[in-house]
Amino acid sequence: MAFVPIVSALLTPMLAVFLCYIAWQQWRLSRAALRERLFDRRLRILQCVQDALEEFQARSGLSGETARMLSDTERQAGYLFDRTIAQYIHDIRDAAQRADRHCATLLRLADADPDSPEYRVAVAELTDISQWLGRQKDEVIENFEPYLRASR
Repeated sequence: MAFVPIVSALLTPMLAVFLCYIAWQQWRLSRAALRERLFDRRLRILQCVQDALEEFQARSGLSGETARMLSDTERQAGYLFDRTIAQYIHDIRDAAQRADRHCATLLRLADADPDSPEYRVAVAELTDISQWLGRQKDEVIENFEPYLRASR
């Protein structure tokens, strides 16, 4: 009968250890699920930025819908990334908007002298912006990659 008190004394700590193990496993599963959701949301933001860059290259500008989407993406990025990514998206959106303004200037000056200072400035700035946005197609992956890398 001395066996029963020993077993009952060991049962409580063993049960506590077992429950701690279950809690630890639940914590690990929750953490993995959170990482997966965070990855999915970050990937969606990357895809939105890439879509905007592709649209800019195809049309030399952004549609109003894409500009709004990029603005929403910038706001979301502030919560899912550090401030540098949100600022990077802002810079892309700002550059695309400046390019749109320069395109409008060039359309307005279509019949003007191509040697006029305003025309040359608009062409030069539009060229610089377009080249910068063209380079972002590759650089966007480099900027987002640390946040999308699978970690243990």
